[in-house]
Amino acid sequence: MSLSVSSLKSLAAFAVVLGFASATHAQERLTSEHVKSIGSKLLDAAGKPADAQIKVDSDVDKGDGIRHENLGAMFLPDRKLTLAAFEAVGAEPVPVGTLWLKELLPSSEGKAIATDKLRAAKLKVGDDDVKVTWYLVGARKVDGKVELVVFGADKKPILTPKLEAAESSDSSEKTPVYLTGEKEDDNAARLHMSVLGKYKTSLTVVRASE
Repeated sequence: MSLSVSSLKSLAAFAVVLGFASATHAQERLTSEHVKSIGSKLLDAAGKPADAQIKVDSDVDKGDGIRHENLGAMFLPDRKLTLAAFEAVGAEPVPVGTLWLKELLPSSEGKAIATDKLRAAKLKVGDDDVKVTWYLVGARKVDGKVELVVFGADKKPILTPKLEAAESSDSSEKTPVYLTGEKEDDNAARLHMSVLGKYKTSLTVVRASE
């Protein structure tokens, strides 16, 4: 796969993404143009796995991404994600979108989830191979409460973060799923996700090992 100069610049920007940042040093947000360019290349690299647990039609026009140093996170929402559809979910997961992480891994019970349980995609950027892990994200209702289901490579979800009502809708949130990062320590951060301006949840992510 050959990439244009503009595409290489966009991918290089993603190679430098998520804020292991303090409240006084906010992570940098990717522009919509970068998200579109990077997202399209990532979707091409990932393809459409035959074993996908849910069918997601990712929309690069409505994606969001953040970066800090060589760390990055991006979310591409499903094209059919609406508040009405989201609030009508039942026991079977419905698509929310795809999550992409650069130099970061999701964590459960204080440990990074093993890479053999994750999906990965690789892009050539100049002389370097840029590798990301990516996740199919859905929503379902359990015991009357909505939760996200985050799928790696296995049939069962690797994470099931609960959703809470957001205190208030932030007018600055221009995308269906809006990302922010919050530092926990030098190797871990919370990736906060605001969904449709009404719900919120977060995941713990850690630096990937060398």
